[in-house]
Amino acid sequence: SKIVDEAAAARHPQLEVCIGRFGNVYGPGGSFDPDRSTVVHALIDRALNDTTGELTVWGDGTAVRSFVFVEDVARAVVLILGSGVPGPAYNVDSGVGHSIAEVAGAVRDAIDPALRLRFDPSRPTGPRLRVGDIARLRALGFPTPVGLQEGLRATIAWRRAGDSRRP
Repeated sequence: SKIVDEAAAARHPQLEVCIGRFGNVYGPGGSFDPDRSTVVHALIDRALNDTTGELTVWGDGTAVRSFVFVEDVARAVVLILGSGVPGPAYNVDSGVGHSIAEVAGAVRDAIDPALRLRFDPSRPTGPRLRVGDIARLRALGFPTPVGLQEGLRATIAWRRAGDSRRP
């Protein structure tokens, strides 16, 4: 859908279109449905519902991704709508890479440090590296994004509170 949006905007240059290309969004309000959740939400859900003493992590944990907290996404959208200029898409992301093993370890440490991480290389790992370049967004004045630890704490607290509303 990201590519389709950008192609449609390019085909109609008379329209002044600013596009935000969203990275791996996580945070309160996100889906914990196993068929729709992001890696962060899936790891949190598995850790909170563990009965085995293990947190299963898909792949080998070496893939690197950047993650963007939902409140940063909202700030970026407002910034792009108010100050953005048409042209290449704005990457709405943290711009900071974390290995999946690092994210899984942070989730484990926040929920139950006794959990053992179990990597399942038979499950998809995906591309080795996917980190958004946020230089265009920074040029608009995008502030330092919420750090992964802080964002995880807020997401875990929201999930523990039992809020299952969907955005």
